[in-house]
Amino acid sequence: MLRRKGSDGSIQPLAGSEIRALRRIRREQPAGARYVFMSERGAPLSANGFFKTLSRAAESIGMRDVHPHLLRHATGFKLVNDGVDTRTLAAYLGHRQIANTEGELARPRACARGMRNRQTAASNALIRHIFRV
Repeated sequence: MLRRKGSDGSIQPLAGSEIRALRRIRREQPAGARYVFMSERGAPLSANGFFKTLSRAAESIGMRDVHPHLLRHATGFKLVNDGVDTRTLAAYLGHRQIANTEGELARPRACARGMRNRQTAASNALIRHIFRV
């Protein structure tokens, strides 16, 4: 995965359920579609289009001021909760300096819990919106 802000690229593994959802989306698309995620006009989904999709999904559950970077943090929280060690998490997120990862993990628990709940809700809304689950 290439990143926009200068972090190192990394491989992002997909779970079986994610692969099945992507295959279902492909089956539902017109034959010959070149992209998995497309705009209503059939063009590849742009960064701005993704932002709008995320915003609509968040609004559908009453959230405002949601942005794509929240998904990155939600992923980090989930991986930590799943027991992933700091070095592996840093590599997954593309952090060149492990101190960046450690800084995020050092937030006070109450702050992190509130942020994690918000980010998880946004992630789940987007998944339901895009994958129709």
